[in-house]
Amino acid sequence: MPKIVDHDNRRREIADAMWRLLANTGRRSITFRALAREAGWSVGSIQHYFGTQDELLSFATAEMLATVTARIGDLDFSNASNAKLRAALEEILPLDEQRTAEARIWFELLIRRNDSEFLNRKVNEIDSSVRDLLTEILTARVELGAVHPDRDIATEAARLHALVDGLGLHGTADPPVDDVEMVRSVLDVHLAELRNPPAIWVLGIQRAK
Repeated sequence: MPKIVDHDNRRREIADAMWRLLANTGRRSITFRALAREAGWSVGSIQHYFGTQDELLSFATAEMLATVTARIGDLDFSNASNAKLRAALEEILPLDEQRTAEARIWFELLIRRNDSEFLNRKVNEIDSSVRDLLTEILTARVELGAVHPDRDIATEAARLHALVDGLGLHGTADPPVDDVEMVRSVLDVHLAELRNPPAIWVLGIQRAK
């Protein structure tokens, strides 16, 4: 009987090899030849499943997002605890070996986005999904009393998105710019601040307009 090949599993094996290379050696090592060595395959076998690095990067990113989403899905956001939201945000930050590899895949995608309409579209889709999720969470937290009702949710979602991206970029440096405790402290301060009215109201500037 002919051998049955699980092609989806083969693709995941290649994506896993890419993750290992990113975790161990950084983005400059990601070539089909390097991937073939890491996976123990031939270059031709790699290219059978992924014709271009863009296709491979897109697949690896989708796998990474599915993994992260599964981890976040186990968390309960039904109360006003900042610790639960911080725990969710930590799942997309490079705070251990696995999450560092995941973050490096994401930043590799960002670096290459302007070289490919396909990758640029993927980045925009992911960014929109993240922004929508943060908007949904922050909107719910207004009702829970964890976000002040005078705060503009679209602005706060953009601020939190930018903060997480910045911390992620710092974390992929070798060595990381910030240690784990510093990252948690930054997140805690930011989330606690959201309970207060925006500074523009505290200073009375809005009332003066």
